[in-house]
Amino acid sequence: MIKILQLFRFHYVIFFFILLLFLYLGLIYLVGTLDGHLSWHVLPSVMFGPPHFLVEHGFTPFYTLMKDCGWDGQQYYYAANDIFDTRRTSDFLDGAKAMRYERIGLGLVAFVVSRLLGQSWISPSIYFLTNFGIVFLSLALLLNQWKKFLIPLIPSILIYCSPIVYLTVFNGLLDAAADSLFIIFVIALLRNWRILAILSAFLCPLTREAFFIPFFVFFSISTLIYICHWSYLSRSCSLLSKISLKTEKPNLISIFAPLVGIIGFLAWQIWLRYHFGVWPSQVVGDITDKIPFRALFLNLKHAFIFRFSDYKMKFEFLLLLMFSLLMLLSLFINILAINKFVKNYQFLTNEKRTLISVCFTGILFFILYSFFGNTVMMNYTGYLKPVGILFFSISIALLIGNFSRKFSAIVALILSILVG
Repeated sequence: MIKILQLFRFHYVIFFFILLLFLYLGLIYLVGTLDGHLSWHVLPSVMFGPPHFLVEHGFTPFYTLMKDCGWDGQQYYYAANDIFDTRRTSDFLDGAKAMRYERIGLGLVAFVVSRLLGQSWISPSIYFLTNFGIVFLSLALLLNQWKKFLIPLIPSILIYCSPIVYLTVFNGLLDAAADSLFIIFVIALLRNWRILAILSAFLCPLTREAFFIPFFVFFSISTLIYICHWSYLSRSCSLLSKISLKTEKPNLISIFAPLVGIIGFLAWQIWLRYHFGVWPSQVVGDITDKIPFRALFLNLKHAFIFRFSDYKMKFEFLLLLMFSLLMLLSLFINILAINKFVKNYQFLTNEKRTLISVCFTGILFFILYSFFGNTVMMNYTGYLKPVGILFFSISIALLIGNFSRKFSAIVALILSILVG
């Protein structure tokens, strides 16, 4: 009992260490780069506004020269303050207006928070604190859920300590929030927290559209197993009967929550098509490529050639190499975990079904990321932002695969070297 309490307290130490590290680095960034103005954390530029209704609240651009375009965070922040584009905020966005509005999930949460606090608009501080709150809520739930399994949890903990999370949160980007909402969803399913599962499932694919894929996976697996448990079907089909005998009947929330996410995402896609006249996927440009790994190999080759003559290229080459190794490691660990699970399979509980679905999610994201285009792969800020889901899937794979502590420690060490 004492050891368990000590371990639980140790997880509190990890949480507060990461929190203090985050605040310390954030304070340096705020006082240094942003000159003490938190409102500039989305890096707004005069090239894209700001919209007049934000100027009325005292919002000013960080970049004041027309040659400086700022960063993507400003686009999502503007959209959050005009969710249905009734004030023509889209006129202040770049050419991918539909894609910017596609990622409205974080803005919806910030909208609710601002109204609960009595504000008539989403101030930059509310937007930042909402992003920050979602990320650290997921960390708290993650540490509490698997507090007895520290070594398999290290890959997930590493991502919270890495510059990737700071890069996204302190620049108003959405990737860390999307990963965090997915983690919250998985834990809510495991704990049978119905409302939290539904809310996180609804918001996650609206924050980053790629998460439509895992929610479709979760829904499909749970629904198929649930159908197998219908008595009149299992009696008429021996295969369905075997499946029903070796699986726990899914609870309805494991079907309904992902379904809410799927319907919410599709409904928003239809509205975007109606409002902007195009599907968001039609304006992504070369964010994606038709040939897998082509953009990765071309950029890796270019960075390798110029690694000695240009320090930035040497840095980029190392990061591209790190990204490649992370992709391969996530694929290998997830496939290995699924293989071990199938070999030792006796009875599929709801908990194991949820965790094995995360492993399949990791594999699907490996496939998806292999189609990253040149816009994403030309700079580390593009391809490193969304890797949080890969780290999380590795942690779950180490848990579900029942690997030895030595094997898990080696994987954690490799990932620590990659992140470091």
